Amino acid sequence: DRAGTNPPETIERARCCSFGLKMKSNGCKMILIFSLLLDAVNSYSRGMGLHSCWQDFKLNSTILQCLSLKLEDSTNRTNYPSSEKSRQLFRDYLESLEEVIRTRIFNSKETKRKYLENIGLASMYVNRTKLGSEQAWNLHVGGNEMQVPWKLMQNLSDLCVTGIYCAFVESKKLDLLFTRGNDFLDQSDINLTTNAAQPGTVFRFGSNVVTGLFNANTTSAFSLPISFVLLHAKNITGNGTRLCAYWNRARQVWADDGCRTVELNATHTICNAYHLSSFVILVSSSEQDPDIKYAPEITFGGLSVSLVCLSISIFTFLKCQSIQSNRTTIHLHLSLCLFLAYLIFLVFVNNTSNQVGCLIVAALLHYLFLAVFVWMLLEGVVLYLMVVMVFHISSLRGRYVYAVGYGLPAVLVSISASIQPTIYETKTYCWLAATPSAAWYFGGPVCFIVLVNLVVFSITLWKLTQKISSLVPNASKLKKIRAFVGTAVAQLFLLGITWIFGIVHFIRASTTIAYLFIITNVFQGASIFIFHCLLNKQVRDEYRKWFSFVCRSQRAKAQSTSVQSTSIPQ
Repeated sequence: DRAGTNPPETIERARCCSFGLKMKSNGCKMILIFSLLLDAVNSYSRGMGLHSCWQDFKLNSTILQCLSLKLEDSTNRTNYPSSEKSRQLFRDYLESLEEVIRTRIFNSKETKRKYLENIGLASMYVNRTKLGSEQAWNLHVGGNEMQVPWKLMQNLSDLCVTGIYCAFVESKKLDLLFTRGNDFLDQSDINLTTNAAQPGTVFRFGSNVVTGLFNANTTSAFSLPISFVLLHAKNITGNGTRLCAYWNRARQVWADDGCRTVELNATHTICNAYHLSSFVILVSSSEQDPDIKYAPEITFGGLSVSLVCLSISIFTFLKCQSIQSNRTTIHLHLSLCLFLAYLIFLVFVNNTSNQVGCLIVAALLHYLFLAVFVWMLLEGVVLYLMVVMVFHISSLRGRYVYAVGYGLPAVLVSISASIQPTIYETKTYCWLAATPSAAWYFGGPVCFIVLVNLVVFSITLWKLTQKISSLVPNASKLKKIRAFVGTAVAQLFLLGITWIFGIVHFIRASTTIAYLFIITNVFQGASIFIFHCLLNKQVRDEYRKWFSFVCRSQRAKAQSTSVQSTSIPQ
């Protein structure tokens, strides 16, 4: 480019990208860019030939500017469809920031303050021979403050040769790297000991992330606490509990052990910590969002209705002789799996106190919901054999159908558990962990089965239409089969669209999608009863017979009681 034609920000982006960071049309693309910075920091030992390039950089400004630009680029959420990748970027950023400060800022032996678009830095160097008797050493950045007791500085100076280096950094927009778009953290990312972390409680970032660093190498807890005064985020409202938390690098979670919330007001929260790390305020959603506060009631009521409808459907499939067939057997086992899944979910899904029991419940739910879709796939196969292959389904061997219906889900669950044993490890509910990889162990097979069934049903309906138009004598029978296919397609659509809502809500949370998922999911049992019982004329005729029989029995019993009472001698 010609000199003088590019604005300063473009030049800074170009310098960042020339340092090995990939370019995109709108700037540096943040794909593990922070690990590239780490590579540059460690280039001496690896012999990558970047020494001169690294030395030529004015790292106290340019590298921090690069990091700031990367955080700015992170606001484009479409670049990070995977929450795991976003969390990796979050971890890489913190590690890179710490490495840059330790290798460059601390070596400068300067006390300085620097503000960039997304990063604020305050650093301090105190010669051990000049440690005075001040009450505390304070660092300020972006409305936040780090207070280090003088006595602690004296203790730390014994670990250093020349003096104490201290840095305090504020990083903006890190919540965009860590959360998925609904602003709430996954439960698997939090490990809090406070009573506010009750099952079902969700947390969001209530401040920017701040990082404190010393050059003193100590792994033990400090004898005196360091105070962090953190400025509240302006977009956080409500009466949720505000907690101090730190990033536990070993466990890769936000934790609060060794970190205590001391005081808070309308604008700031004071945290005391006996170690250094990255700190943030977590705000609990203790009062439910008005938009979703009725979700538990809808779930409980809907599941109760579904269990009643499934009970009637199971009884119908067992006792109604006029509809007995392989297709009815498939409906029976589909209903049984769904009934057991809903019952277990209703009773045990929140029973997280027993870890082993919770793992068993999660695996059972995974298995039963997969079994529902496999039995639906079998229904599509049966209808295909009836229409396209002109195959007598009565000749299908039951043991083969059962082997597929119950064996295939068991294989899928076993493979999932063996590849990633942690998919069932959650602290707030007994179900799959809230990670994309865990979700796709269920969503992947479901999407595949739905797509296969759509193809099978499309071919079946097409062939069925041809046969109805060409074989008039058998039209009534074929129309009956078409009705079967129609109800199967409707059931597939409802069941499939339900879990599509679930997957979409997991990727990009939305109150509307959440309600659609809850409502369509909990009324699955009612849909089975409507599609396969109430809309079936043979079943309705059987219901009339049963109802008439019950009424006659009641009348006969009443008449018998009346006769006995009148025959008693006075």
